[in-house]
Amino acid sequence: MDIIKTYPDEAGEFRWNRAGANNEIMVIGGDGYTRESDAYRAAIRSLEGKVCVIRPDGRKVYFNLVPVQVSNPAGFEDVP
Repeated sequence: MDIIKTYPDEAGEFRWNRAGANNEIMVIGGDGYTRESDAYRAAIRSLEGKVCVIRPDGRKVYFNLVPVQVSNPAGFEDVP
């Protein structure tokens, strides 16, 4: 199962990375986002299958991803 982590960088933008079941980082998102939810959406667009998202507050959110439009499954407050 892949693990997605969103985090703030030194410039105050949100970034994401993806690790495998062994916690080794396999993918690092190249762009910074002003909203955490945008970084999260960029990460899940790159995936299909079982994933675990770890939010900055440490909360884990598990998904079975299929190629569909995702609105706000992780409950981010900054999604319009």
